[in-house]
Amino acid sequence: MKISDVFVTLKQRWVIAVIVVSIVLVLLSPLFAYAYEPLDVVAEKYGAEESAIFEAPMPDYILPPLGETEISGILAGLIGVFIVLAVSLALGYALVRPRKQ
Repeated sequence: MKISDVFVTLKQRWVIAVIVVSIVLVLLSPLFAYAYEPLDVVAEKYGAEESAIFEAPMPDYILPPLGETEISGILAGLIGVFIVLAVSLALGYALVRPRKQ
């Protein structure tokens, strides 16, 4: 077995670990739904109002067809995690220079 074979399996394990941890955190996120964002609290205190610049695909971290339910928040979180993971991996592969042999 070559050293490069071990490195590839370590990279694969790292990606799998990141995915598993992200899914667990997203599934546990409804437990922390009671917490308010400090910026929202200050905005309410001073009477600031929201004005949308554009229509978000997942406003307030929910999926509009499912309404404001826990499953909607969980699915929105999972979708967000996988979008960020895909973009990060794509950028990582695009920025890696090929090694000279």
